[in-house]
Amino acid sequence: MTAIFKREFRDYFTGMFGWIFIAVLVLAGGVLSTAVNILSGSTDFSAIFATLPEVLIVLLPFLASQTFTKERAEQNELWLRSLPVRRTGLILGKYFAMLLLFLLPTALLAVFPPLLDNLGNISYGSAYCTLAGYVLMGSALLAICAFAASCLHNRIVSVIVGILICAVIYFAPVLASLFVWRAWIGYLVCGLICAGIGAWLVIRYRRVLPGVLAAGIPLVLFTLLYFLLPVFYSDFLPAVLDFCSLVSLLNGFTIGHFDVPTGVYYLSIAVLFVFLTVQLQTKPVRKEGKGK
Repeated sequence: MTAIFKREFRDYFTGMFGWIFIAVLVLAGGVLSTAVNILSGSTDFSAIFATLPEVLIVLLPFLASQTFTKERAEQNELWLRSLPVRRTGLILGKYFAMLLLFLLPTALLAVFPPLLDNLGNISYGSAYCTLAGYVLMGSALLAICAFAASCLHNRIVSVIVGILICAVIYFAPVLASLFVWRAWIGYLVCGLICAGIGAWLVIRYRRVLPGVLAAGIPLVLFTLLYFLLPVFYSDFLPAVLDFCSLVSLLNGFTIGHFDVPTGVYYLSIAVLFVFLTVQLQTKPVRKEGKGK
């Protein structure tokens, strides 16, 4: 795992990707701090995290795609399989390399609160608790993007899908209110998700029947629920979306103390999707190798 970690992290800086990633996040934090704090004379550093996640949900899919799709693009999969490292170590090495790259610009953001202290009394508790929550939220989103990227082999498609997933997470409260307003919107979204899963299975495994069944069976179930139990779309789905709204949960860290339940939730999401990525990379990849 250590060798994979070092290789992945070094590769970020052999080109421009790592430098650009760090520069964009630091620049975004600096611009937001200037606009929210310096120009307005406010010492509320946590206020910049109302907008900074919007930058993060665009950058993280690029980072995950850079890490998880390049082996297939560079035809290095056989070389990776020949390494004396388990699939778990391989995935963890890649994930921790991404996490460290994300932590570098975040560490630079940590010097902002002392600089803003010249504007007045700053709440260091609120500032650094929000920063800690931001790190945990980023870790969870990074694991989700890594899982999505590991499901796909094309970099462009991987980035697009990752951004869409992060956008759904970001706009989850808005979607929840739309589902409450009109149940057919929830039914439409569920149908699109079923169609997307079916299309992914057909493209990945080149088998039509499993894709049709994976899309058709849940779609029939969602249709029955729409006509027989509409409360599923007006009550249950909005509650699920509120629970999955990782970005909005960050508000719990801005009041000056560490939100332990949300922090545990973020860590659980990160562990879950890293585990799913390991399982996804273990079974299907070996089948493809035998087919060759």
